Amino acid sequence: MSPKMLKKLSSILDRQQKIKILGLTVLILIGGILETLGISLIVPLLTSILDEQGFASHAIVIWLMELLGIQNVRSFIYLLLGGLIFMYVFKCAYLIGLTYVQARFVNRNRSRTTTNLLSQFLHRPYEYYLYAETSTIVRTIYGDKKNEDFVIFGTVGDSAA
Repeated sequence: MSPKMLKKLSSILDRQQKIKILGLTVLILIGGILETLGISLIVPLLTSILDEQGFASHAIVIWLMELLGIQNVRSFIYLLLGGLIFMYVFKCAYLIGLTYVQARFVNRNRSRTTTNLLSQFLHRPYEYYLYAETSTIVRTIYGDKKNEDFVIFGTVGDSAA
């Protein structure tokens, strides 16, 4: 984003909204870490399934099995599979919640901006409306339908407005 765009964005948003954007940024980074972790755990798990003896000879695996009181390597692999399944369920639930929070933030700010814009138009002097085009004013306030953002299955499109 260009500095000019950041300056405009800074002038539109209040302090509370900027804090919420920072919070959303942190939540998105956590979601990215969960995505990366979910993908990166698949290869070691597949390696452990394909080569049980080589997997069982690692010092960390031996230490974890002793710590958890597991005697059989296959039982430890089942525990890892269960952990991976839990990790994916948690990740999906987190990402659904993150999508909800993002959509709520976008929709509330769109509503707030539209309300503020309508208020600005209502407080203009009468003379302004003598020369203004009504269709342009209405389109500006409510947004152009072809450029409007829609939230579909958790994705938010970019608006040209």
